[in-house]
Amino acid sequence: MPGYTEDHIHAYFSNSKVAELVKIGQRRFIRLYGGYDRINFAGSEEAEESFQQYRPNPRLLHAFIQVFGSNYDTWMPVRHLMSQVDPQHLAQLPFAAEESLLYFAQMQHVFGFAASEGGAVMLKSAVHALDIQASPLPKVCNELLELIPLHEAVDAGMCSSALLVTVTE
Repeated sequence: MPGYTEDHIHAYFSNSKVAELVKIGQRRFIRLYGGYDRINFAGSEEAEESFQQYRPNPRLLHAFIQVFGSNYDTWMPVRHLMSQVDPQHLAQLPFAAEESLLYFAQMQHVFGFAASEGGAVMLKSAVHALDIQASPLPKVCNELLELIPLHEAVDAGMCSSALLVTVTE
């Protein structure tokens, strides 16, 4: 069965405006920008389980946030940030060297990140809609977006009642 080349994927995501291919170190990754309602994540539970080891640990946030002090919305090279953090915290990241930028990519509701020129991170001045300790997965975002009517007024109570009890608790 023929697969898609990198060019196919790049063209598809460029047109949909929901993602881009990003090179970090020698590996390429897909950066999602949102628009999860246009991507079908049905059946992705197995993939989520397989990659559990790469799920970001929100307990590490404080170690990185304190390096920024009160410098919000200011870019810091990822190498400099890593040099300022206790090695015990760095050892808990599932990625090393420049790929450690992926932790911040996964926590993009707290940090801004850029992959070019060795990578940079910034602490966002405001965290909206998500608890700072949260780490949403695209599948979860997709499920929530399916509950929101696109062409009518949104009733928060209706959306909330449609959620599973375990999600709302």
